Amino acid sequence: MITFNDKKILIIDDESEITFLLQNSFEADGYQVVAANTGVDGIIEARRFNPNIMIIDITMPDLNGYKVIQILREEIEYSHDFIKCKTY
Repeated sequence: MITFNDKKILIIDDESEITFLLQNSFEADGYQVVAANTGVDGIIEARRFNPNIMIIDITMPDLNGYKVIQILREEIEYSHDFIKCKTY
């Protein structure tokens, strides 16, 4: 059974409009949401927030989404499977 504390989402995207829309949408459904606008900040927030789900943009200027996933996969807490999506 998923409890409120288990419903934690981290959004990592350099486009603030996207993070704003996603964050508001998920929060309206009762999720705890943290957003980061760079790959580096996303890694920091993932370590701090320990989310159940991460939505990660692939194309970001500092660290791309693949690099963020690679770094997080190397850490035991984040050895989960990742779903990768790319839009054009």
